[in-house]
Amino acid sequence: MRYLALLILFALCAALMLASCGRRFGPPRNHQPVDTNPGDTVTQGDWHTYRHDYQRTGRSEKTGPQDPHVLWSTTGFGEAVFNSANAAYINGGDTSYGGLTEVKDGEVAWEQDATADGAPYFASVSHDGGLFGGYWSPTTEEQSLRRYSADHELQWSYPLSYTGAPAELAGGGCCFIASPEGSMDSWIFCLNAEGGLVWQKYEQTFFDLAPFLSIAEDGGILGTTGNGLNGELGFASVFKLNAADGEIIWETPAFPSEDVFGGLPSLPAISDDGRIVVADSLGVYCFSADGELLWSYFPAGTDIYNLTGPSPWGEQWPPAIGPEGNIYVTMMEEVDTYATALLALSSGGDVLWRRDEHFEGAPIVDAAGTIYIGSGYGEPGAILDSVSQVDWMEPRNIVVALNPDGTTKWEFSAPSEITVGQVWCLDNEGNLVVSGNLPSETPDAQRMFWLGDE
Repeated sequence: MRYLALLILFALCAALMLASCGRRFGPPRNHQPVDTNPGDTVTQGDWHTYRHDYQRTGRSEKTGPQDPHVLWSTTGFGEAVFNSANAAYINGGDTSYGGLTEVKDGEVAWEQDATADGAPYFASVSHDGGLFGGYWSPTTEEQSLRRYSADHELQWSYPLSYTGAPAELAGGGCCFIASPEGSMDSWIFCLNAEGGLVWQKYEQTFFDLAPFLSIAEDGGILGTTGNGLNGELGFASVFKLNAADGEIIWETPAFPSEDVFGGLPSLPAISDDGRIVVADSLGVYCFSADGELLWSYFPAGTDIYNLTGPSPWGEQWPPAIGPEGNIYVTMMEEVDTYATALLALSSGGDVLWRRDEHFEGAPIVDAAGTIYIGSGYGEPGAILDSVSQVDWMEPRNIVVALNPDGTTKWEFSAPSEITVGQVWCLDNEGNLVVSGNLPSETPDAQRMFWLGDE
C-alpha cells in the first residue's frame, strides 16, 4: 500500500508539473484562442456581410418581392448589411460619401462620425449584433477597422488602410481581413475579440490580393491572390489557411495552366457541399474542399485577356450559388464583343442557360431560387467594340428577376426621375436593395433604393 501511495503521489506531482509547463510555455495570457466553428447566430440579420454570409454564397434565406415598387431610398453606395432588427448599415452616410450609417425604414438612426469621409470599406454585422466597419477621416488622417457594440459604442480600432467585409468566426473569437496597412502592400490579418493582432501574414501588392475572405465549413480561411501567397506560383491562386496560425493548408493555381490568365479571381463562394467556386474575366472554376480543380468553363475560350465585368475593387464579380447548387455568374459573352452575359451552370459545370443582356454586377439569389440582377447598358444582344463603349451608352434602367430556368419572372423599370443599377442584397423582409441615382442636380444624388411589394 505504501508503494501504491507513493506511486499515486508521484503521478499527481507529474501532472502538476505538466500543467505548470503548459501555463508557462503556452500562448501569452493576452492571446485570444481561435474558435474555428464558422456558424452564424440569430443576432445577425439575414444578410449580415458582403455576399450574405461568410461562405459568400450571394444567397438569401428570404424570398424577394413579386411586384416591386420603390419603397424609399437613402444616400449611400455599395452593399447594405443588416442586423436582426432589419437596420441597415450603409457606406455613404447622410451626406455624400460620408462614413457608415445605420438606416431603418428610410430614417437615419446613427452616423459613424461627423469627420468620417467615404472610402471603399464594407461592413459586417457581428455575431452579437455589433458592427465591424472601416473608418477614414481626412481631418484626423485616421484609417482603421473599427468594431462597435450593438448600441454603437466604439470598442476598438485597428490601423488599416482598407477593409473588405471582415469574416468572423462563431462566438466572436477572431475576425479575418485582407487589407493594406498604411501603404499599397496588402496583408492577411487575424484580430482577436479585443482587436489585438493574432497573426499577420502574406505580404502582397494591393492589386494581387482579393479583399474579401471566406470561411469554410471546418473553419478554414479561403481567399484568392493574383501571384501566389508567397510569390512562388507566379500566377493566380486559390488558397486555404489554418485560422489558428495562418499557415497554408493548401494553395492551388486558379487556372488549368500557366497559359490561361484572366486577372485577379473573385472571392471564393462555397456551396453547401463544400465545393469552392471562383470566377475571373475568362472563366469559372470549381474546386473540391481539398483544393483539387474539379472543372472549369470558358464561355469565350482561353486565347484572350479580357477585362470586362470586374468589380470596383479589381477582381471579377463573384458568382452566386442557388439553393439547388447551381452557379450564376456575370461573364464575357464571346470573343471580341466586350459584352456581358449572365450564365447558369450546374454544380458539375454544365451550362444550363445564358442571358445575353449586358447585365451589371454580381447576381444574387433568394430562398426560392429566383435570381436578381441589374440591367447594365445597351440593348440586349448589342455588340460592343470596346470596354469603354459602355461609358457613353444609356443605362437600360431596369432590375430583372429570373426564374431558376432562366425565364423572366418580372422586370422593374425605374421611374424617369431615378436611375437604378446594381442589385446588392435582400433585407430581412425580402426587399431588394439596389444602387442608383437621383438627378445629378439633386444634393446627395447617389442613392440606395429599397424595392418591395406595396
